[in-house]
Amino acid sequence: MQPDEALAFLKQGAAQIISENELRKKLAIGRPLRVKLGVDPTTSDIHLGHS
Repeated sequence: MQPDEALAFLKQGAAQIISENELRKKLAIGRPLRVKLGVDPTTSDIHLGHS
């Protein structure tokens, strides 16, 4: 999958992507993306991050 296709897929259903350009660069490298899941038990929010 090309970086722009992968980014479009990841954007589906996302409310916000911070630093979209940096995410695009990481996708272009071609290595597996490390994703972090953050859950705050006091709210209904779920946060996904990348490193």
